[in-house]
Amino acid sequence: MNYIKKMIALNRRQYLEHRQFYGLLALAIASLLFLLFFITWHWRESFSGGVGNGIFLIGLFGGGAAFSAFLYQELRHPAKTIWLLGIIASAGQKITLWIIYAVFLYGAGYTVIFYLIEALFFSIASGPQSAMMKANVFSNGFYSFYLVFVNFQLWLLVGSLTFRKGALIKTLLLMVLYFIIAATGNVVLMKAMTGENSITSSLPFNYFQFIHDGENIYVYLPASIQALINVSYNFLLPLFLSYIAYLKFTEKEI
Repeated sequence: MNYIKKMIALNRRQYLEHRQFYGLLALAIASLLFLLFFITWHWRESFSGGVGNGIFLIGLFGGGAAFSAFLYQELRHPAKTIWLLGIIASAGQKITLWIIYAVFLYGAGYTVIFYLIEALFFSIASGPQSAMMKANVFSNGFYSFYLVFVNFQLWLLVGSLTFRKGALIKTLLLMVLYFIIAATGNVVLMKAMTGENSITSSLPFNYFQFIHDGENIYVYLPASIQALINVSYNFLLPLFLSYIAYLKFTEKEI
């Protein structure tokens, strides 16, 4: 009961200290989304589909990184406010509080704002292409990006607690560099293993593509292995990253 009471008190204190920032953030996200909808609608002839989903991802990851950057400032500079590092709370309580705000509350709040702005915009702009431009977040497995978002935020948290300066930029650059090296290295490795020089692209732990008779052929992992990888990436990796962040918080306990 004491743990729950303390978590409630910490959440209440965090909200009271930063409610103005949350209001401004919601307004900024709403304005950005409306602008993106307006831009894509103006040049709608240039897009073939999936516009709404693309806008959703821009706001989810871009806004999530910006929101996390604010929380990271709280982590790195407790003198500004003592709601996280300076409070008398365990490392477990601190990481739980961060996950609640940076992952769950932001993800849920952003989704609500996105659909409200989308509904508002398409109540003003209507036409034969409006249905094509709307997002389908909860269909065709697109919602799996929420799991990617969890890992994304946790990587940023670990990076913030690791680097002293420019943590957000450094972590983002390392993530991009890893993706480039992993994708390129996977192609080189597959060429060396198979002796097939027509392999043109791949996604680590997912598939590789090669050209046969002028057509792109995709080779995927067996379903059982892919399911094991999905479980490891979507559930075990977040636990691993949370544990690393927990250890970092333990080092900084007051």
